Amino acid sequence: MIRRIEVVSEARVSAVEQWLSEPEHREIVGEEMRRQVARVCAIHRHQPPRLNRRMTLVCAADCGTGTGQEPRQGCWAGEPVMNLLDGVAPLNNLARQVGVHLRLLDVGVAGEIPAHPSLIQRKIAWGTAPIKDGPAMGRSQAVESVLAGHDTMSEFYSTRAVDAVVVAGVNGGDDIPATLCSASLLGMSPEQVLAEPSLASSDVSRIGGSLADRDLKYADTLAMLADLGGFEVGAMAGVYLAAARHGVVAFVDGLGSAVAARLAIDLCPQVEDYLFVGHSSENSFHQRILAKLDKQRLLAFPVDGDVGVGGTIGLGVLASAVSLWGEGVPRPDVWGAPPAPERPHSSKGGYFASASDSSMGESELEDD
Repeated sequence: MIRRIEVVSEARVSAVEQWLSEPEHREIVGEEMRRQVARVCAIHRHQPPRLNRRMTLVCAADCGTGTGQEPRQGCWAGEPVMNLLDGVAPLNNLARQVGVHLRLLDVGVAGEIPAHPSLIQRKIAWGTAPIKDGPAMGRSQAVESVLAGHDTMSEFYSTRAVDAVVVAGVNGGDDIPATLCSASLLGMSPEQVLAEPSLASSDVSRIGGSLADRDLKYADTLAMLADLGGFEVGAMAGVYLAAARHGVVAFVDGLGSAVAARLAIDLCPQVEDYLFVGHSSENSFHQRILAKLDKQRLLAFPVDGDVGVGGTIGLGVLASAVSLWGEGVPRPDVWGAPPAPERPHSSKGGYFASASDSSMGESELEDD
């Protein structure tokens, strides 16, 4: 899959941006938004830009429950998932307002979730193992989580031809794995993590137990994911890979989503060309990971709301800017011949096969 991801042509971005900067078009959008609109055009290789088919995909899993332990009180991923499926979460109303299709992917919720038209079941296990006792998962499960997100996004694209996706995650409110992953990606030592002033005292205690035999240095990002978790982070990384493969605009949401974006970039640097950042939060680890992505935020204010809210607001802002450059506005021809459409794949074989199949492994991330 990685070898099929193309670099977004900077020449095409610049050509559209220059045209939008001409006096007769300058008032359509501001300078920074012109750049964002031009990137959408270059990603889609389409004039005018389009963000009509929008989706927020929430990947859900529990952390530390895979050996039969109960989730910490108030930290069961099934609760926010059920709220979303029942239509009572803040994201439900926002999705209706912005015109976004909302879908959920269960890759590791500790419990059975009733069937629902908006729910996709790709459960790997009932949560990852407690990281205070050892690795969160095996390396093969880490690969399986990435492939679960990739295949789900690819299947959506083959049926709906999605223009943009917000990539969000639910882990029941336990951000310790994502925090440690971000610290590893930032090159922080365990001592620096524990000295982080933004951490609550309760989190410092829990993180300290998880850092007893860890130095947060790994041979590669899949090793990091396997050691720290979680399934939802791997799935989100797979969604980013599939979005880039199919030329879909991808929005980064909260801390876990940002960590997954960084993981996807480490697997395939071209993914960065397809990423957009709607917002930052007050979380210092989130801010630092976003700084490594070096993307201009669409929202000037921080958003510390419910899952998927910040990314979906950002998508709504970009979609509004794109709509200003309508069909009636003359456009330069900067694309050349359009690429041949990719042939749809069957879910019965190829990279859509179950990642638990013994014939699949890390080579699936590289050789397809």
